[in-house]
Amino acid sequence: MAKNRYIRDRYVSRDQRRPAPRQGSSRTLSLGSGIDSLRDTQTRKKMAFLLISLGVLVLAVFLILGKSEDAAPPQENDTQAQARAYETALQEEILAVAEDDYATRARLFQELLALDPDNEEYRAGYERYNELHAEAVHTEEQELLRRASTLAQNGDPDLETLVMIYSRLAELRPDNAEYEAQRLEYQQTLHAELGELEQELYAQVLEVPAEDWETNMAFYARLMELNPDKDLYRERHEHYAAQGQEERRLREQRLLNQVLQVPVDDYETNMLFYKELMELNPDNSTYREKHGHYAARWEEQRAALEQELFQQVRQVPADDYETNMVLYEQLMDLNPAEPLYREKYEYYLVLYYESQGIEPPRLDSPPGDDAGEQ
Repeated sequence: MAKNRYIRDRYVSRDQRRPAPRQGSSRTLSLGSGIDSLRDTQTRKKMAFLLISLGVLVLAVFLILGKSEDAAPPQENDTQAQARAYETALQEEILAVAEDDYATRARLFQELLALDPDNEEYRAGYERYNELHAEAVHTEEQELLRRASTLAQNGDPDLETLVMIYSRLAELRPDNAEYEAQRLEYQQTLHAELGELEQELYAQVLEVPAEDWETNMAFYARLMELNPDKDLYRERHEHYAAQGQEERRLREQRLLNQVLQVPVDDYETNMLFYKELMELNPDNSTYREKHGHYAARWEEQRAALEQELFQQVRQVPADDYETNMVLYEQLMDLNPAEPLYREKYEYYLVLYYESQGIEPPRLDSPPGDDAGEQ
């Protein structure tokens, strides 16, 4: 027992063995001050850690914002890019403009100079083409004035041309009021003369038969040009245009009825019918195809007939004037472009009439040098 108590007493904790301090003792105050000091140190460490963390966070935010600004260029950069693109477009447009189009080139260089006022190349280009344009305007102006002077000296001047000349002069020199005044003067004179012409044409159109829609259309078309504000001319023109359209439709129907009666192997007649139908209605593909088909067949047939007749005429005696005349007339009809057939026909025609004691008819062209040859 004594041994156990010894062991218990020996291994008792230090705190249990340490005597309890007395109240108000200095040891208690020292321990409390140490604890407070420890707490202050820990608080300062925490505050320092918080401040460092906050600084790291702020730095990270600035870095993120910096990257965002790099990824999205500021508005000023976009404007500069647009200006460069516009400048490039102007340069390309200059290359596409004709070399002698001085006005356009001067304008384009002026726009480039506005984009880059310090660019000496743009300034030189603008000054060069502006000077060339001024010289071209002066040259054209002098030429127009010369033409106007020549026309004005004529007893019956071409007023329409004079109006156009002074209109152009007014465009070239908008600061010159004299050109515009001269244009107005000639235009008023022209209108007065056109009024007289209008009355003359209207009197003529009244004499045209109503069924002659083509002539009436032509007259009223001209009257519309002279006086486009007059409703009567426009209404009459529309009336005769509708009449002509109806007549063409009826004509087309009659031709279709007629061509149905033509044998399929009559290539020439079919070709002629479809040619007229094609002229009446050019947009009809059927007429065009039919005409092409029969034209090709007729050409084959015509060439064969021509060869056959030519072989026949070679067998006819030279003194058989009538037969030679008839055969060469047929050959001439088959191939009007061949001058030999016409020469032979006229030659045998004269001989035939003389053999009958009749004076030959007057021919359009004399026989050829080889008229006596077979």
